[in-house]
Amino acid sequence: MSLLLKNSCPVLLTGESGVGKTAAINQMLEKLEGPGAFDIKHGSILGDTLLYSETKKSSSLKRNISILIPEAHKTATGSSNNPTKKPEVRTDKKLLKNHGHKGVVVSTINFSTNMTAAKTKEMILKKLIRRTKDTLGAPKNNRIIVFIDDMNMPVSDTYGAQPPLELIRQLLDLGGVYDTAKNTWKNIQDLSIVAACVPVVNDISPR
Repeated sequence: MSLLLKNSCPVLLTGESGVGKTAAINQMLEKLEGPGAFDIKHGSILGDTLLYSETKKSSSLKRNISILIPEAHKTATGSSNNPTKKPEVRTDKKLLKNHGHKGVVVSTINFSTNMTAAKTKEMILKKLIRRTKDTLGAPKNNRIIVFIDDMNMPVSDTYGAQPPLELIRQLLDLGGVYDTAKNTWKNIQDLSIVAACVPVVNDISPR
């Protein structure tokens, strides 16, 4: 999930009620919250995952090399008489480096049956700052992650739509929302959405 959010991909976690979806997401967000959250280094949530195989491979390689080098060829100092350069396990830091060391600001929205599109927009925008006349975004060197819990809860209107979800769809598809007070479009940058809901059933809209 963290790798998807790092690359601005929305995440939806589904499962039966009570299986721990919210707890799993909250634990991940706690590890991500703060400066340098998306840095790929040992000790970070992404580093422990992405560098695990490299660390394991390096340790295994060193062990194999020590077995292959006969003890008789080692000097008193522990080095070989004819030392050869050991193969190096290299991690491409340019690919793993997270320029800017962005931090994460978490905003949680708990959907209910009476949630409206206007209230949803208000809660999403409250942590954004103005960057240009028509662009809003996260504070400098930060990314905002909006966690929407119980995403399926808003009731459908007369036409079967769920306005809060239509607003989320608009944000994901078009990269912004309308300022209904001024009738202008606002682009939104550096914002990712992660949500949790139960699987679709007869009384829950698949939208």
